[in-house]
Amino acid sequence: MFWLVLYVSIAVASMIYTKTVRVRNTDVKPPNTDNGEGSSEAEGQNRSGDRENAGRSAKQPVKTLLSVPLITQKDYPTGCESVTSVMALHFAGYDISVEEFIDEYLKIGKYYAEDGQYYGNSPYSCFIGNPRTGSGFGCFAPVIHDALVSVAGSDRVRDLTGMSLNQLTREYLRNGIPVIIWATMEMRPSYPGRQWTLLETGKEYTWPAQEHCLLLVGADEDSYYFNDPRHEEGFAKYERDVTEKRYQEMGSQALAVLPKSCF
Repeated sequence: MFWLVLYVSIAVASMIYTKTVRVRNTDVKPPNTDNGEGSSEAEGQNRSGDRENAGRSAKQPVKTLLSVPLITQKDYPTGCESVTSVMALHFAGYDISVEEFIDEYLKIGKYYAEDGQYYGNSPYSCFIGNPRTGSGFGCFAPVIHDALVSVAGSDRVRDLTGMSLNQLTREYLRNGIPVIIWATMEMRPSYPGRQWTLLETGKEYTWPAQEHCLLLVGADEDSYYFNDPRHEEGFAKYERDVTEKRYQEMGSQALAVLPKSCF
């Protein structure tokens, strides 16, 4: 009888000990591992949030803003292309005035009325009108490209026409090079302006009213920043979407002058 009681007591004690160890083991958390297994739910949420924030940051353009001395077009009411070009040339290290650029390098075309009809050159081959008056029209990238090459040389001038503003920001602004672009005044919509017969082809041409040339000097996730020759001080800031739209309206035309220090 004694041995039976002793056996039962030992068995009961063993069962109690085993249960206690199992309960305690359920409170022990496994250590973290390099592959993330065994991490707590909170830790998993934090890591997920970090990945999400990293992805969001990668998509947002970093703010870039170049300090380029501003020149206004107050003495050149329709000379925005020349004024903007001279700003780019100055930043690249070339000593030239707006007067010199217009008089010595800008190709000025013909524009006149005859028998009630208007005739003139193409703005892709010449500047139309007089940039020193308010009655001039303007010109497009090929004209300014040729003038810039005459000043700086073909190895320093880049025709970037067709590139998006995002590409220009990434490949030029972030490398310290401002970009000459064509858009519209105050980023207003363009509309059909004066018509004339092209001397080169005899075809009718319609000028896009509100055409404007300005220097792209900065960008962030919401806006693009310009040295706008129509403004007398500070940067001009325009919302990204509308700027991209106006830039496309003008044919996505863009040029850059590489600084003398570049290779």
